[in-house]
Amino acid sequence: MSSNLYKELVFNDYLQKREINVLSLNLTQPTPAKLKDECLRVCNSRYDEKDVKILEYFLKYSHIKDKDDCLKKIKKCEIARFRPLLHFLNGKINKPDIGTIDLLAWLINFKPRPYEVGRDYNEEGVVEVKEVVDGKVKENSLLSELEKVTEFFNIEKTEPEKIDDRKEESEEEKRSIFKQVSSNESIDGDAPNGMSKKGYKKQRYVIISIAFLIIACVLGYALRKPDGQKIATQIGSPPTLLPQRCMYWASEEYKEIDCTKKYGSDTILVAFDSVKIITFKKITRPDTITLESKGVICYTKVNRGKDIVFFTSDGFHPITHSRLKPMTVYIYNKYILPLKQKI
Repeated sequence: MSSNLYKELVFNDYLQKREINVLSLNLTQPTPAKLKDECLRVCNSRYDEKDVKILEYFLKYSHIKDKDDCLKKIKKCEIARFRPLLHFLNGKINKPDIGTIDLLAWLINFKPRPYEVGRDYNEEGVVEVKEVVDGKVKENSLLSELEKVTEFFNIEKTEPEKIDDRKEESEEEKRSIFKQVSSNESIDGDAPNGMSKKGYKKQRYVIISIAFLIIACVLGYALRKPDGQKIATQIGSPPTLLPQRCMYWASEEYKEIDCTKKYGSDTILVAFDSVKIITFKKITRPDTITLESKGVICYTKVNRGKDIVFFTSDGFHPITHSRLKPMTVYIYNKYILPLKQKI
């Protein structure tokens, strides 16, 4: 069903953006209170009338007039209303209400949104039914946000089914080994020459215990991440430890900040990235950009396409999470050259 595919596309987009550290800690380590704070932050930073239906359905309010009215109604909303979204992100529920999925799509800036019955959401992208002419359906194919992120960063898509299969196989192997250990026949086999049956049995126990210890050490190392983070053992579950180092977007660049302290809703904490904190900066003087920077300097449009901002490397916009695009000759001629001519 298309609604299930839409849910999968939105959730996978959340996983991809969480993996590359473009989401705030409100979304990577969510609680009902943090999800409410994130709604206030998103509404304040990128309110759009097109998203009003999503908010009206989720908040159970009608006729949201403007951004101020939206912020007011989010503040009035009970924290308990955000628990279904938390349970979905933690993997506790598999079939959330479509309003919950739409809210997540809004928070992570997934497009297209909201869910529409007239659209066919498929694995390759989104097909929007435009009209029927002479009995034939005319369609407009759009590349989904998931495929854009995967293609741009060359990220391998993980299939939940395969993870579950590996987990089941691992559990089956464990049961098989324990069954063998508890079996007198397997342990009390023929002892080597010169060794008593009791001594041979004891030696087998020692060997098996050492093997289990080695396996436990290997698994423990594999399931850890640098900077004090843990890999989620279930799809959708957030890391269980706060990162040892954090950073935040300070209008023009990332700066390191203490993870343990509390800050205002305008301060978005993300896991520390030693490369991004040095190479990713907003260009405050676009007139200094040269044509030689084509393909290196990246840009995105803000304020509903009215303004354009440039950054020193690729990635996502720190506030809107929209994907940055490499600067082309066309963009240079249209936006940079006029600035140079004014000097």
